[in-house]
Amino acid sequence: MRVLVLNQYFHPDRSATSQLLTELCDDLAQHHDVYVVTGRPSYSPSTQTSSHGLVSRERHGRVRVARVWSTTFDRGYMWKRLANYATYMLSSIAGAFAIRRPDVVIALTDPPPIGLIGAFIAKVRRVPFVLVTKDIFPEVAVELGVLRNVALIRLLRSVRQALFSAADRVVSIGRDMDRRLLDIGVRADRITTIHDWADGKLVRPLSQVSSIRA
Repeated sequence: MRVLVLNQYFHPDRSATSQLLTELCDDLAQHHDVYVVTGRPSYSPSTQTSSHGLVSRERHGRVRVARVWSTTFDRGYMWKRLANYATYMLSSIAGAFAIRRPDVVIALTDPPPIGLIGAFIAKVRRVPFVLVTKDIFPEVAVELGVLRNVALIRLLRSVRQALFSAADRVVSIGRDMDRRLLDIGVRADRITTIHDWADGKLVRPLSQVSSIRA
């Protein structure tokens, strides 16, 4: 099966979604053809890449990576972060169409609107669309007090509802997320719960008290 995945962050970025997605794709690639459309490293990357042009091809193990052009501004400033998001989303369309027709399209929520690109690609290619929901927007921004404009909140909620409606499957990370998704109108038969994980070889109980805890 040919799997197409969209998320701005992938190895060597160190964000949580990058690390989880990289491990997931590594595992899926043992049995399937996995293609990831991602951006230029900008989230405390462990190494640099030699990406160039609008779409740069590389490999991470068995995973085929299409690294599309995007700005790599310091994420400490909101306008710079938004610029990174916007340039990645625009370029991701070219990156996704540069790949042969997939059997399924998967999008995460980093950045939140990337699911719109995933839904569009899936509709054009006539394949199922899976949305992996790590956060629910714009609720995160509203709860943090970052977003207060009532009209903008309504608009973003309308976009969110359209995105969830377009997904053949919505992946939730846990029980409380399940309830949130049901509350905002996602059908129960479209929700699949997959808990986040950790590498048991790296994260494990210690025989003594951790110096960090102390």
